[in-house]
Amino acid sequence: MRRILAYAVGAVSVPMGVGVGLWMALLTYLPSCPGRGLGTLALCAARPSFEPRLCVLCGGAAAALVLLVSIAVSPHVSRVAIFDLAAAVAGIALGVWTSLMTYIYPPCGPRALCLILSAQRFATWQSAVIGAATLTLILVVGGIVSSDFRHTNLRAARMVQRWLFKDLSGTTPIGGPGAAAR
Repeated sequence: MRRILAYAVGAVSVPMGVGVGLWMALLTYLPSCPGRGLGTLALCAARPSFEPRLCVLCGGAAAALVLLVSIAVSPHVSRVAIFDLAAAVAGIALGVWTSLMTYIYPPCGPRALCLILSAQRFATWQSAVIGAATLTLILVVGGIVSSDFRHTNLRAARMVQRWLFKDLSGTTPIGGPGAAAR
């Protein structure tokens, strides 16, 4: 039953992330209208609550979290996998949090005419790097504390490296490894 639940939650992760992103993009608010008259229609129109890049970021984070939950509920999960998932969740949460940090600019001009504009404190790529650095730091500390974590994660990294850099041509170059066996 846990295996079926894990596959179902994993299959739902991408539609869930897309749904969260679209839902956030559709949220709007009505600003206060300074006055009625000619030319104020654009000032009183509904505006989106979130920037598009934040909607994409939160949708991707929701999909990643649901996918991590599907891994956590699989039947053959170890404490190393749970620790790695917790590190990934912490990295994603910190990356999203730093992307939400804003500051207000510019200061008010003459006659107290202020446009309240908020700028993102970190660029989106910087928020992603902060989240990845958090994940890496947690995994390194876990590897220092426990040799079981270190051995399991290094073995997994080697398997991923072999899978990514595998020779898919099926041929061995002349003079390369295995050439003497022919």
